Amino acid sequence: MGAPLLRLPFNVRQRLGLDVDYPGQIAALQAANAALTDQLSTLAASVPTFVQGLFTIATLPAAADNVGKYATVTDLWGDGTRDVLLASSSMIAGVRTAYWKPLRPASAQSQSVAAADVNLAPLVNGQVQFLTGAIAAGINRKVNLSTDRAWPGAMFEVAFDGTFGLASALNIAGTGLGGLIGMLAGNRRRFVFDQGAWKQF
Repeated sequence: MGAPLLRLPFNVRQRLGLDVDYPGQIAALQAANAALTDQLSTLAASVPTFVQGLFTIATLPAAADNVGKYATVTDLWGDGTRDVLLASSSMIAGVRTAYWKPLRPASAQSQSVAAADVNLAPLVNGQVQFLTGAIAAGINRKVNLSTDRAWPGAMFEVAFDGTFGLASALNIAGTGLGGLIGMLAGNRRRFVFDQGAWKQF
């Protein structure tokens, strides 16, 4: 007959690792690791992602390739403002359209229309425009609204605090209605970009 089995006390068996539930401990560690991975993924998703580098408005990468990301520009509003834009997208006239939009409040600028027409482009010009100057007799000046880089909700507020000569005029061009919208001295007009076109508000 063989030698009788030796039964060790429980505390000795535990010290020797004979009663350790290795599969249970491994499963518990795997579950804890999975939970930690989920927490790290959630944390990473909440951290803003920036497109590497500094850009001008003209050199911004395609918004469609960077939706949800931020980019730093050095010439926002055309006056050397360094700020951050967000690439977003929405349905415009049934088409998914991507665009860059600013995060900061509106910027105000003043410029004269006495010598030349004015072109207003989103991100390039401030959203609030105070137009000044004396438009000479017989001269018709225009404020052209550009749709380039416009995003849903983009806005221009235009005020004319200048003066007119005899038979002179100041008109807004580039709205979705076509034609020209006249401005009188002291007028204020607001235009909002919606569904691919500028609309008077």
